Amino acid sequence: MNQANTRRPDSLSVIQTCIPDYRLEFFRLLIASRPGIKVLAGREYFTQDIAAKVPDEEGFAPQANRFLWWRNFLWQPGMWEQTKDTAVVVAEFNPRVFSTWVLLLRRRLSNRRTLLWGHAWGRHGAKSYTRPIRMLMARLSDGVICYSQCQAKELSIALPTRRVWAAANSCVSRNDCQTDLPPREHPHIVCVGRLIREKKPHLLLNAFNRIVGQLPPSTKLIFAGQGRERGTLEKRANELGLGRRVEFLGQVSDPGRLRELYDRAAVAVSPGYVGLSAVQCMASGVPMAVSRDEPHSPEIEVCLEGQTCAFFKTDNEAALAAALLAFVQPWSAWRSRRQDIAAFIAEHYTIEGMVTAFAEAEKETSAGSPQLERAESKVAFAWAQFGPYHLARLHAAAQVFGPDRLLGIEVANRTSTYAWRRQEGEALAGFITLCPGEKAESVSAIQIYRRAVSVLRRH
Repeated sequence: MNQANTRRPDSLSVIQTCIPDYRLEFFRLLIASRPGIKVLAGREYFTQDIAAKVPDEEGFAPQANRFLWWRNFLWQPGMWEQTKDTAVVVAEFNPRVFSTWVLLLRRRLSNRRTLLWGHAWGRHGAKSYTRPIRMLMARLSDGVICYSQCQAKELSIALPTRRVWAAANSCVSRNDCQTDLPPREHPHIVCVGRLIREKKPHLLLNAFNRIVGQLPPSTKLIFAGQGRERGTLEKRANELGLGRRVEFLGQVSDPGRLRELYDRAAVAVSPGYVGLSAVQCMASGVPMAVSRDEPHSPEIEVCLEGQTCAFFKTDNEAALAAALLAFVQPWSAWRSRRQDIAAFIAEHYTIEGMVTAFAEAEKETSAGSPQLERAESKVAFAWAQFGPYHLARLHAAAQVFGPDRLLGIEVANRTSTYAWRRQEGEALAGFITLCPGEKAESVSAIQIYRRAVSVLRRH
C-alpha cells in the first residue's frame, strides 16, 4: 500500500505568514520534539525588510502568500485543505490574515480545535482600537498562546471563557545563555535590529556623538541590522567625523557572529521600542539601555530596572548619552551582573520554554470537552422583528442548544411591513426586544448598537 495513503494525520500544524531568521531554531526544535508536527509558512512578510525563509527540511511546508491592498492584508490559499484532518492547528493571531478568519470559522463549525499565537493586543496595548476585532478573533478560537506572561494575564481577564497560555517570546536556547567570567573588557555599544525610523537609530548616533570624547578610544558604536535608514545614518556619521568610531555590519543572524558581537559589548541599546533583541543581548549577559515611554513589544517584560536594564527619558539625547556613560565606564557595576542576567534569561525566556508551552497548550486543547465548552456560552439570534415562523425556528433551536442557552433579540416588536402581534407567553423565556413599542425602521443605528451591546455583555 502507498505510504502516503497510510500516513497518520498531523497532530499539530502551525501556520505563519513567514519564518524570520530568529524564529527558525524554535520551529526546528518544535518539529524535533515529536512526530506529527508541521509548520506551514510563506516566504515573505507584510513588510519586505524582514529576512525570511522556509527551509527544505522535514516538517516545513512552503505556502503561497497573496498580499492585498498595498500589502496591508494577506490571503494564504489552501490552508483548510491542508489542515482539515489535523487535530490542533495553531494559527497566527493577526486579524489582517483573512484566511485565518475563514479557517477559524470552518474548523469551529466542523468541531476541530484551533489555537491562536501572537500578540494579545495591537501596538498600542489593551486600549488599542483593534481590541474588539482581536477579541472576536480570539472567541472564534479554542484558546490563545501569548508572547508574554503579562499579556496572558491581561487576556485571561478580558476573555475568561477561553484558555490562555504564555510562551515567553525568545530566540535563544538555554545553551546560548552564558557569559565570560571573569569579564573581559567590554568596551562597545551595540544596537541590533532593523534600521527603521520607528527604532530611532538616529537618536543613538547623536547621543554617542555627545560623549565620544569621554569614551575610551577603543569604544565603538556598532549597528547590526538593515533597513531604510542605513544610508542616512552612514552619511550622518561621516558628517560628524565618526567614520572610525561607528560600524555598520548589516544584518547579523548567525548565532556565532552575534555571540562575538555581544562578547565585546558593554551595553545594547533600544533607542525606540524594545523587541526580541532584548532577550538576545541578555542571554549573553549584556544589559540594555531602554527608552522609557514607547509602544514596546511584549519582550519589554525582560527589562527590569537596575537588574537587566536602565531606562532613559524617551527622545532625549542627553539622557541617553548619560545612560551610555554609566554602562561603558570601566568601574561600572553592570560588569559584575552579566552572569546573573544570562541566568535570568536561561530560566524564563528560551526556545525550550516555548516548546514546552506549545506542548501544554496542545495537550490541554486536545483533551478538552466540546460539550463543556459549549455549555459556557450562549447562542443569540437577532432580527428586526420576530414573526410567527421566526418564533417556530427559535423554539426548534432551543431543543438543540437548550432553552437556557438560547437568546432571541429583536430590534422592535412592530414594523411598517408586517402587522404581526404576539400572544402573551408566546415567546421564549430568553426573548428580548431592544426598543419595545417602536417600529424597527424608525430606530436609529446608534440606539440599536448601544442597546444590543448592553444586552450581549449582560448575557
